[in-house]
Amino acid sequence: MKERTVMTIEDRAAFVKAIVEGMLLPVMSKKGRDYTEYVQTSQKRSANSNFTAIAEMFGDAGVDKYKVWAIYFLKHVQSILSWVATKRVESEKIEGRMTDAINYLFILWSMLVEDGIVPNPLEKTDKERPSKTE
Repeated sequence: MKERTVMTIEDRAAFVKAIVEGMLLPVMSKKGRDYTEYVQTSQKRSANSNFTAIAEMFGDAGVDKYKVWAIYFLKHVQSILSWVATKRVESEKIEGRMTDAINYLFILWSMLVEDGIVPNPLEKTDKERPSKTE
């Protein structure tokens, strides 16, 4: 193992940016296409449509898209907890497991935006819009 490095607040911000741009986005783009390729929602394909499609397969069993998401997310959490307990992995590296878990949190957030439960951070709020008098 490499010598321990002290990470400052600035270092951590740069680290997070590098992880998001270098690992999270590429993995989400690549894997996301695999899971949504055959699922069509209205005119535009939702990146999250696979969760709804799987929930619909359960019919009236009380499984909604958020429960489907939770099952997939917990699979990644469980694999991380396994690493925490043993400090070893049998297949995928711990970095890949963490990438998947973080991406699943972003997926949940995007599902909440789609359903209007939380605001879309890409859309400016009234407070952020310039006033008509400016």
